[in-house]
Amino acid sequence: MNDENGIPSQITIRQLIQHQAGIIDSPHQFGTMVQYKEIPSMEKMILGNTSHYKRPMFVQSQEVGTFHYSDSGYCLLQHAIEQCMSSTFEKIMTEYIFAPLDMNSSSYDLETVEQYGIDGIKPNGSVVSPQACYYPYPAASGLWTTASDLATLVNAITKEGFLSNESRRILFTPSSTNAEVGHGLFINPNKPGKGFSFGWGIGFQSILVMEKDSPKSFICLSNRNEGVHQLEGLIGQLLRTYT
Repeated sequence: MNDENGIPSQITIRQLIQHQAGIIDSPHQFGTMVQYKEIPSMEKMILGNTSHYKRPMFVQSQEVGTFHYSDSGYCLLQHAIEQCMSSTFEKIMTEYIFAPLDMNSSSYDLETVEQYGIDGIKPNGSVVSPQACYYPYPAASGLWTTASDLATLVNAITKEGFLSNESRRILFTPSSTNAEVGHGLFINPNKPGKGFSFGWGIGFQSILVMEKDSPKSFICLSNRNEGVHQLEGLIGQLLRTYT
């Protein structure tokens, strides 16, 4: 991966997972299918050769180690996984996650989303179709699923056998420079055994809260984007009421 001066820069998988690789998203990028009408290859998008992302992704060296939420970083992770396993991210997720756990309502496929997805609601109250809410960047923001499927995943993660004890420990281990950033989860520094995952987009918001050593979880998927952070809206009220 090159830095802002075109010089090769070494970054780690851990930095990408924690949004600390110095890769900062350009503003007004990563639109939905309705905005661009094409599904680009991940390689072309990384190189800046699509209308979804109009410049090559690069590392800002001075920002390495600093948290910047980065869809670009997860696009790079997806591309690395696909290259290492010689398959598409969607097929890999189906083979290793969805099928073994019987997560039959989870998909990245646009045709499935168009057939079974529900409409979303923007902050202004206008309704948008599933296609208008479809993001063709699977690892970064492309998953369509249900609360029951996510509960199945949480149950598998918190039990021995699906993940190794070491992998589960790392999942909840905060960054050495930011106590609120885990490995794919956000962490409550006051309760380090509790992890959070937030999801949002045009017309949707969600939250998943899980505990390291317990199948107990709180999952809320809403087909309305309230225009405020999840913890400040209805989802936050439900979280405080039921946990």
